Amino acid sequence: MGDIVNNIEIFKKLNFDTSNQWIFYDERFHKFFDFFANNITDSNILTETEILEQEELLRRNQYVETNGKSAECLQKFVSTYPGLLTATEDDIISLRQSVAIMEKLLRGYDDLINDMRIKQYEMDYFLEKARGRGTQGVVDGLDLSKIHAISLSDMERETHELAIVNAHQEMVQKALMIDLENLVHQQAQHIIEMNLYENTKEKLERAQKRHENNSTLSQILSNVLSNAELIWIGIQLDLEKKHNRFDNSEGLKSQSQLCLQRIQLMRNVASNTSDILSVEFITKMIQYLSSCLQHQPRDEVKACLHEYEKFVRLFNYALNGLLSGKHYATILEKLDEINHVETVLHSFVYDGPVDTPMFENVSYLKPIFNANMKKELIDKQLRRMRTQFHENVTERMEKDKLWRYRQLLWMWFLRDPSRVLRVIEEIKRIASKVPQISKTLGGIKRK
Repeated sequence: MGDIVNNIEIFKKLNFDTSNQWIFYDERFHKFFDFFANNITDSNILTETEILEQEELLRRNQYVETNGKSAECLQKFVSTYPGLLTATEDDIISLRQSVAIMEKLLRGYDDLINDMRIKQYEMDYFLEKARGRGTQGVVDGLDLSKIHAISLSDMERETHELAIVNAHQEMVQKALMIDLENLVHQQAQHIIEMNLYENTKEKLERAQKRHENNSTLSQILSNVLSNAELIWIGIQLDLEKKHNRFDNSEGLKSQSQLCLQRIQLMRNVASNTSDILSVEFITKMIQYLSSCLQHQPRDEVKACLHEYEKFVRLFNYALNGLLSGKHYATILEKLDEINHVETVLHSFVYDGPVDTPMFENVSYLKPIFNANMKKELIDKQLRRMRTQFHENVTERMEKDKLWRYRQLLWMWFLRDPSRVLRVIEEIKRIASKVPQISKTLGGIKRK
C-alpha cells in the first residue's frame, strides 16, 4: 500500500478526502486501490482548461478531430445510427420518453393479451362444462327400463327403417315449409287486399253519403215543385169555381176536367215514386252483393236482405280473425326472432357511450359471442332431441298400440318363442268366448 501513499497527490487532484486514509488500508478496497494507483496518472486527468474546451465543443456540437481509423469507426456508427452527431440533449430526452411510452404500451398490450387468453380459456371451460351438462341431461332423460336389447341385424333393419322415415319426414317438412311460405305470402296479399278493401269501402261510404244527399235534395226539390204546381192548380181551380158561378159554358167544363185529370195524374206519380226508388235501390244492392259474393242474388227484397245479412256475417268473421292475429302470427314470430338477433349483435356495432360503430373490442367479444351461440345451439338441439324422442317413441307407443304389440311379439319371438306360443293360445281361448255373428243369427227363421 506504499504506492497508494506515494500517490496521495493524485487523490488530492481528484478531490479525494485524504483525512479518511484508513479506507486505503481496508482489505475490501485493496484490489481497487491497487488498480487505481497503477493505472491513473497525470495524463489521464483532465485539466481545467481541457474541461472548459470540452464543454465549449459540446455546446457548439463540435468534436475533437481524430485519426483515420477513429474516423472510419465514427462513420460506421453514423451510417448505422443516423443523426448521432447532430442530436442534441433535447432530442435524446424526447427519444427516451418515446421509448418509455412504447415500453409502457407494450406491457399494457401484453397484459391485455394475457387477460384475453385467460378469458378464452374460461370460455372453453364453460363450453366443455355445458357440453358435459347437456350430455348428462340426455343420459338422465333416458329410461333404461324401456330399452329392449335386440340383435345387430334387427338394429340395422330398424336403423334403415328409421332412416327412411327420417327422409320422409324431411320431405314432408320441406313441403310444409313451402306451404308455410305460400301461406305467409297469401296472408300478406290478403292483408293488402283488406287494406284496399277498407279504402274502397270508405270511398264507397262517402259516395253513398253524397248520393243520399243528392237524392234527398232532388226529392225535396221535386216535392217543392209538386207542391207549387198543386198550389198553382188549386188557385186555378178556385178561380175556375168562382168563374163557373157566373159562366157555365162547355169550354170551362172541359178545362176543369183537364185540370182534374192533371191533378190525378200528379197524385199517381207521387204515389208511385216510392216503388220506383225501392226498385232502383234493390237493383244497386244486387249489383254490389254480386260483386262481393261472386254470385247473382234473386231480384227480391227478402232475398237481398238475406244475402246482405250473410255478407255482414262473413265480413265480421274475417274482421275478428284479422284482429285476433291469426293471419300474421307467423310474421310476428319472425319479427321477434329478428329483434332477438338484433339485440344479440347490437354490442358488436354500438358498444359505447356514443351511438356510433366502435370496432375496437370486436376481436375480443367474438369468442364470447361464439360461445353464447354454441350454447344456444346446444340448447336447441337438446330440445329438438327431447321433442323427437317424445314424438317418435312415447307418442307412437301410446297411439299405435298395434305397432307396439307387434314389436313386443317380435322381441318375444327372438328371445323366448315359447312365450309367443302361450300368447297365441291365450288369444284363441279369449276369441272362443266371443259369440260369433253366424251363431247369433242362426235362430232367426224365415216366415
